[in-house]
Amino acid sequence: MVRRFWDIESYYNLFCVGFIDDDNYLDMFYISDQPEEVIRACEDSGFEFTAYDLTKDASKLVEYMENPIPSDGSQRYYLTF
Repeated sequence: MVRRFWDIESYYNLFCVGFIDDDNYLDMFYISDQPEEVIRACEDSGFEFTAYDLTKDASKLVEYMENPIPSDGSQRYYLTF
């Protein structure tokens, strides 16, 4: 079982969804008018990461989101794969 902590941020010029797994690996999905700033923030995070520009391909994010969060609250802040 892999647990992933996730966070979503949305602003007028930025949408991003970040997932950090048990191995402290960051998968960052984003739409931004300044993609270089997203990459810089990922580099500054201290995590190993892969950044995905959602304007080019959203299939990996769809894969992550197809696994629903349990409604009973047992994994309230984690997605389980």
